[in-house]
Amino acid sequence: MRLLWNWYGHHIARIQWSGVLSDNFNICNGVRQGGILSPFLFEVCIDELSLCLRSVHIGCRLSNMIVNHLLFADDAIIFAPSAKSLQQLLDICSKFALSHNVVFNVVKSQCLIVSSRSNFIRRPTFQLSGASLPYTECYKYLRHMINSALSDDQDIMKQTRSLYARANVIIRKFSHASLNTKLMLFRAYCYIRLSALEYYVPVLVQQITSCL
Repeated sequence: MRLLWNWYGHHIARIQWSGVLSDNFNICNGVRQGGILSPFLFEVCIDELSLCLRSVHIGCRLSNMIVNHLLFADDAIIFAPSAKSLQQLLDICSKFALSHNVVFNVVKSQCLIVSSRSNFIRRPTFQLSGASLPYTECYKYLRHMINSALSDDQDIMKQTRSLYARANVIIRKFSHASLNTKLMLFRAYCYIRLSALEYYVPVLVQQITSCL
């Protein structure tokens, strides 16, 4: 603990612009970018937010569990079955930001309402850290597209285009390699994309491997 306290208590930086270095200035919050311990230290801090959100028992019921948030590194999703519940969760995030000196990027934060086609949903104004959140019909989270209609078509097309692009790179750059080498590269370089396209995998694989 003393090592970490000394390390982050004397954390300074300089900015280089057009070959000119600025004076030293102190960094009062955040973790070192690229540091080995940075993900763990950030996880320790953000875990308190997760505990606060879980303690209120507000969210969407999944079997016997109540789920109201997803956290992956510094990407967070807050969800609730009603506007009032969502604002309560956002208020918890705002209080956490004040008490832990955390700044939520409101510019990159958006609201998405999942509703039936037959019902008109009024769009209330949601507040996070004193700022209003804009609305969107489609949001990108961890490279996947989530839309208000809960349709996978847009995400499947995006993943399909990415898969074909990766396969074309293999075909172009390794045109003289053996078929076994191309298949090995395809599995290593492209197969990770197939998890989102499970239904279309047989057709896609047949089309792509026929070009290898």
